[in-house]
Amino acid sequence: MTPKKILYLMLFVVATIHFSTSPIQAQTEVPNQKSNKKVDFQPSLSTSIFHFSDFATSPLNYLGFGGSGAANWKWQTQSRQHFMGIDFFSGMAIANAPLSSYFQPNNSSTVTSFTFSDQHLFPILKPKLPNFLNLSVGGKIISTSFFRSNSSFQNNGTGFESLLNLMLSGKATVDISRKEAWTLDLFLFEKTFKPKERYLSFGFDAGLLNMNLRPSYSYLSMLEFNGSETSPISLLLGDHSWSLNGWRMNTCFEYTRYRKNGNGYKWAYLWDAAYVPGKFENFQIATHSLRYTLIVNLK
Repeated sequence: MTPKKILYLMLFVVATIHFSTSPIQAQTEVPNQKSNKKVDFQPSLSTSIFHFSDFATSPLNYLGFGGSGAANWKWQTQSRQHFMGIDFFSGMAIANAPLSSYFQPNNSSTVTSFTFSDQHLFPILKPKLPNFLNLSVGGKIISTSFFRSNSSFQNNGTGFESLLNLMLSGKATVDISRKEAWTLDLFLFEKTFKPKERYLSFGFDAGLLNMNLRPSYSYLSMLEFNGSETSPISLLLGDHSWSLNGWRMNTCFEYTRYRKNGNGYKWAYLWDAAYVPGKFENFQIATHSLRYTLIVNLK
């Protein structure tokens, strides 16, 4: 056979293999992957008790109450869970200051924060665990910016810090679903308990790489002010710098209930704490939250 005929024969064989196998893969593999993927939208509301102190403004310890609204998305397959969300928080705190018979300043502080998070979890020990237990590990990146104001401090009354954390994540989920219906006989009447899909889960995140944007010493900035060139952002962040120190941890205990159509709801208790030294004076905060979440099945 001439080289030209050999080349034509090779092209014919390759084309035959391609057209005979690719339709099968497109019909069997791709639809299976898509059918196994689940997508949820999860809006939530929370009430929180928080306490914080910032030694760049004062040594006062604040205790307060607030609320937050969040929007979260979940993508789940057999090999991975992906969570992404945004959260906006606002609250009011009162400082634990000594009483005075001569002068009592205003010790209240308003606090707002904005958080973005992205988390990936992967199942582990799946063949060795019982069917009702699921363990997952992975990672999470979370960014939170706090803005605080206490008018009684006047020029030093505004505080701002930004936290950026790369965290190690873990989650344990227990299936407590009722698999079959059963009836309770109470003599005068009977109560039938229908099957329900329910889960209890506990998750934790521990900071591996903790960065923070904090002021160099205090929030009282002595920057040069030029009305045509100085922006409000430069006045707020002119003396801030990034540091790599401190720690952050959070936990979440959840009860989840699903309906037959894939929708559901969650109740959760969350704890989030951070210690941020910055360059000189530290900032520390801890939040305890009760959260209710709707689960909307998108796919």
